[in-house]
Amino acid sequence: MVQCQPTPKARFAAYFAAFLLFAVPRSAAADGSLWLGTGLANLTTLNAGGVLGPGAQVGGSVGLGEFFSVTFDATASHHFANRRNEIPADRVLAASLGVRYNFDVFKYVPYAGLAAAAYLDAPRVADAGVNANAGGKLFLGVDWRFHRKWSFGVDAELHTLLTDLSRFPVYTIVGVNIAYHFRL
Repeated sequence: MVQCQPTPKARFAAYFAAFLLFAVPRSAAADGSLWLGTGLANLTTLNAGGVLGPGAQVGGSVGLGEFFSVTFDATASHHFANRRNEIPADRVLAASLGVRYNFDVFKYVPYAGLAAAAYLDAPRVADAGVNANAGGKLFLGVDWRFHRKWSFGVDAELHTLLTDLSRFPVYTIVGVNIAYHFRL
C-alpha cells in the first residue's frame, strides 16, 4: 500500500486555515454561510485573446465579526475551443482560501476580498511547457439579503497565476449566487 505524505506547503496551508478558522476570536454576531453560484468564465492568454465558457462555484465563509470573514470555495469552468486563434477547449478547476471584507451589513452587502488559489487542473498554454498551479484572486460583489437566512448576489473574480506572469493566462468570472446564512 502506498502512503502519501503531505508536502510542507500543503501542511502549512492546512495549519494556516485552521488558525484562521479557530484561533482568531470571533464576535458574538459572527455567522457563517454556504453558497452555490454560476457564471461566465473567461480564460485569457496575453497573445491569443479570451476563451469563454460556463462556470460553477460552491463555497462558504466563517465570520470573524460583522465585517471580516474567512472564505473558501471550489470553482470549475469549461472553456470552448477558439478555432480562430487555434486555442483548444480547456477546463479550470480551482480551490481557494481567503479573506472577505463587507463594506456594509444591512439589506445590501457590498464586499471585496483576496484569496490564495490552487489550480487543480491548470490551464494549458501553448509554448509554456509547464502548467501553473498556484495563484491568487481578487473578488468583488454585492449580496441582497432578502431574508435573514438567504441572500442572492452578483460577483466578479479576477484570478492571476503566479507561476509566470509573462506567459500564463488571466482568468475571470462574472456570476450570480445564492447563499444560506446561519449563526455560529
